[in-house]
Amino acid sequence: MLALIKRYRELILVAVLLLVPLGVFFAHAKRTTELSRVDRVVLAITSPVEKLIGWAVTGTLRGWNGYVALRGAREQATELNRRLNLLTIEREQLLVERAENQRLQRLLGMKEATPERTYVGARVIGVRLGPAGRQILTVDRGANDGLVRMQPVITADGVVGPVTWQALVSGMLSF
Repeated sequence: MLALIKRYRELILVAVLLLVPLGVFFAHAKRTTELSRVDRVVLAITSPVEKLIGWAVTGTLRGWNGYVALRGAREQATELNRRLNLLTIEREQLLVERAENQRLQRLLGMKEATPERTYVGARVIGVRLGPAGRQILTVDRGANDGLVRMQPVITADGVVGPVTWQALVSGMLSF
């Protein structure tokens, strides 16, 4: 019997250490009374130790979350910023293309609304102020392209103005 106890002494010690607090708990759970002197002494001794352990665990967890868990955050933030910049540039390009597409669709709609008319397309190559503060636009078309004086200049948004005499002389259209 002594050999059996010697052989399993660690296991027996663990069982006793687990069963004693469980037995004390059940003994006190049956009757609700004030804490005894022994309970108060045990609480007075263990309370600072419990607070110290809690402080150490909380500090360790804060350190882990504040540094170790964020080690790759800078690289990740740099990569995300790079991707954001690329997507912003792509978005701006798409917005420009969308605006051009809408403008071309309006021009096409204008052409389809009046198929009996002939239109001459032109690009604005200059803008200046004329008399009375009105803008004078110069485009890359003129008399050589079949334009005549007082002919209307229109866009999909409406009438811009007439072709002036200067445009026909210079070969460039101003209105």
